[in-house]
Amino acid sequence: MGTLRQRLAVSTPATDQYIQHVWPTDVPWQDRKGLAVSLKAAQPYACAIKGCKFCGTNQESLAHHLRTRHSKYEILDVLGNTDPDVELVGGYVMVPPFAPPIRAPMPVCPYHYRNKIRCPTCEDIKSFAKSGPMPPLKLYKRVKVKVPHETVKGDYVQRTFNLQEAERTPYIVNEETGAVQHVQLWAICEDCRGEKYVGLSVFWDYYALKDIGFRFSQLGKAGFDKQHELIQDVNPIYLPVTRIMGVSFTLNTDRSGWNQKKNTNQLPAAAHDSLVKFSRFAFDSKTGELKGDRMLFPSAYDSAAAVQG
Repeated sequence: MGTLRQRLAVSTPATDQYIQHVWPTDVPWQDRKGLAVSLKAAQPYACAIKGCKFCGTNQESLAHHLRTRHSKYEILDVLGNTDPDVELVGGYVMVPPFAPPIRAPMPVCPYHYRNKIRCPTCEDIKSFAKSGPMPPLKLYKRVKVKVPHETVKGDYVQRTFNLQEAERTPYIVNEETGAVQHVQLWAICEDCRGEKYVGLSVFWDYYALKDIGFRFSQLGKAGFDKQHELIQDVNPIYLPVTRIMGVSFTLNTDRSGWNQKKNTNQLPAAAHDSLVKFSRFAFDSKTGELKGDRMLFPSAYDSAAAVQG
């Protein structure tokens, strides 16, 4: 629209600030009763995040909103458990701000919530996350896992594992040798990528210890039961939860206690005899040195102990 009045030029003029006086008085966009109304019913793609009022007109706009306005944790909380084989149970604590589990440590940057380039700790986190969880993560106390049925071949059953169960332990299968290995759980977590991991220590049997040259003379007069005894590794590792293959028992007792339970039929009957062992010592698999008594959970100072439910 032309006008004889000179237009003002400013960097941020208000809407219609300098041409309001030249508009006709009967233009339709100045009649509020005739303005279009924004109806949410016409925007059916509503955001499901609690407290968010966004509504989009198509799937693309909703997907863009979720990617740019919400964290992965908010989305995963809405989706719930999408893994039919693994379910994390109960409450959780966040790491950070809570410290990582004492007996299954991991690098956590105290300065950056998301990894930053040129930060040494963030670089350590990236390296660690190649085979383990990536903070920030949720720390749980219980997990339900589908494992092969103990007696029915080809069938699967759900088993629950709790950090506080010291002697009822999961077992994994060594991917290289196919050997069954008892493990002690230290951590159950879901990382920022939605991947579920367990932090654990592996128990070594006589043949695995012999292969690395472990000096059994370190045990002194205590001796070693080649058939039933295991020694706990103090070096923890993180594995996907799906590596758990079933229930075993690793009793915290010595040889005389084991023999007494065996002679009086007091050994656990919920697992096959080959999956019931005992352990009383811990060692360092990197050095082969004995480290004292077997470690148990929980520790009152462990962040996993702060999980409620």
